[in-house]
Amino acid sequence: MKADSGSFDKSYISAWIDFNNNGKFDEGEMATSSVNGKNDNVVLTFSEDAVKNMDKNANYLGARVRIAANADDINQPTGQAFTGEVEDFLIPVEEPPQGSVREDRGKQGQAQTGAPTFNGGDPEVPINKDVASKLIGPNGELTDEVTIEGEGTYTVDNEGNVTFKPEPGFTGEGTGVRVQREDTNGTKVTAIYTPTVELEKIASNNSNSTSKYTVKPGETLKDIANNNNPTIDKIVELNNINTTNYIISGSTIKVPKNAELNNNQLPDTGETNKSSPIWATLTAIFGLSLIFKRKKKIKDNK
Repeated sequence: MKADSGSFDKSYISAWIDFNNNGKFDEGEMATSSVNGKNDNVVLTFSEDAVKNMDKNANYLGARVRIAANADDINQPTGQAFTGEVEDFLIPVEEPPQGSVREDRGKQGQAQTGAPTFNGGDPEVPINKDVASKLIGPNGELTDEVTIEGEGTYTVDNEGNVTFKPEPGFTGEGTGVRVQREDTNGTKVTAIYTPTVELEKIASNNSNSTSKYTVKPGETLKDIANNNNPTIDKIVELNNINTTNYIISGSTIKVPKNAELNNNQLPDTGETNKSSPIWATLTAIFGLSLIFKRKKKIKDNK
């Protein structure tokens, strides 16, 4: 408000607003300030408790402002003051501008963008589109970017669109960020943007995503990969094979289900059960085949 100290270099102001509309000025409904010179801009700040107790059904609230050269003369809403003056008036009650809570969901590692809603409290006092939106930083500062360690970075454009870029390993509900705009009267209003990052689902290596393949004699992992399309690394991953191990012919391994399998049966040796050689082929991962032959002892029943 504008005030004038008159013939004094400095004057004092005390003001009361009947927030609870009980017909009197209570102790907690007072605000004070000083006036320095002519046509001074004076800011009066009332307590949050007084504002919280405001009668929201009232159309007007009673107010009183006193000014004097001596602050002690005007520390009560009534009483004699040797200088200055007093004024009573009615303050119209208007709905303040409001901001919403915006919640978004996205995949792990992917950016999300959303805009909280801001509404002017009075149709004649809309949100000022000429004033850029800002984020409120951790220390109350206004900024275009807020980074939360271990979570990600929030940015905002002039229209209030918030973009959240999560860190690669972050999942779950984010801390969120406050966004500030103002109406054409300069009244500040905040909204909240909260993102949730969903864990990216990785396909499991189960029977639904793999097929069985029988290793043929002399066959290496490289041969299997070349003949059936999966890479050596993929076969090693599916079967938990260590690069220092060997694969055994006749054994069954996993390959990706979409591989073009060429899984022929092992060849028939033509031997009888009296002299049945058992061939065991140990095939090194890097192409070395070692062949061993042993004869099965047959008990003579004669």
